[in-house]
Amino acid sequence: MDIVSLYLSFHGRLGRSAYWAAMAGLLAAAALLWANGLLSSASLPVYLILLYPFLAVMAKRSRDTGWPAWLSVLVILPGLNLLWLLILGITPSRGAGFERGRFDRTAGARTRHAAQGPTNRGNESAAQSQQEKIVWCPSCERKMRIRLPAQAGIGRCGSCREPFRMEIDQYGQIFVYKATRNGKAESENARADRAAPDSISACLRVLDLGPEADKAAVRKRYRQKMKQCHPDKVASAAPEVRLKAEEESKRLNQAYAMLKKAGYV
Repeated sequence: MDIVSLYLSFHGRLGRSAYWAAMAGLLAAAALLWANGLLSSASLPVYLILLYPFLAVMAKRSRDTGWPAWLSVLVILPGLNLLWLLILGITPSRGAGFERGRFDRTAGARTRHAAQGPTNRGNESAAQSQQEKIVWCPSCERKMRIRLPAQAGIGRCGSCREPFRMEIDQYGQIFVYKATRNGKAESENARADRAAPDSISACLRVLDLGPEADKAAVRKRYRQKMKQCHPDKVASAAPEVRLKAEEESKRLNQAYAMLKKAGYV
């Protein structure tokens, strides 16, 4: 028996209602998948050949049991489409991560886009991290994201709403200080305090802390500032920046040692 005779025999046993219900549902599903780019011209015949016999048999069984033939088509078709997506290797969670129209109507292009998706998201995340710099608020010690390129001036912390003064040196390094009513005077004091600290108040200013700071705040701020001027972090920077970071780390160690000796740590 050839393929044509087999098909005619199968069609004759189905009946007209089961046949048209299966064909209408299958073509509607194929049009929906085609519109969303999940069905190509090459895979359309495969889709029809694989799913039509099963859908037609279920429509016939529904008719034989007294139910309308189209009812089984409506119930079974979503499951068949999900099975088709699993065959293509597109799960619902992966499919939701791609924009509509991103899929080409070829399996090769779909595979290429799926492989490039996570890489593109990683590149976007890396580009975003290069456009921002994280600093610590001198008042509440919470992280603040500074969008680059930044400009020196007076800002306000988004968490504690306290003002701060931001300065940028010629190498692009960002320094954040507490801002008072006379922010300029405090900035000048901060530059003068870059010498070795000789008092408890000077040691606390090196750490951008006030006299009310406790031991936990001193230790936390010391670790944060030492991390900023660590040699590994400035290894690829200019020689002047590395020298400046080395001097800052010495001042931090001197201030921390004096505070520890005075019982602040």
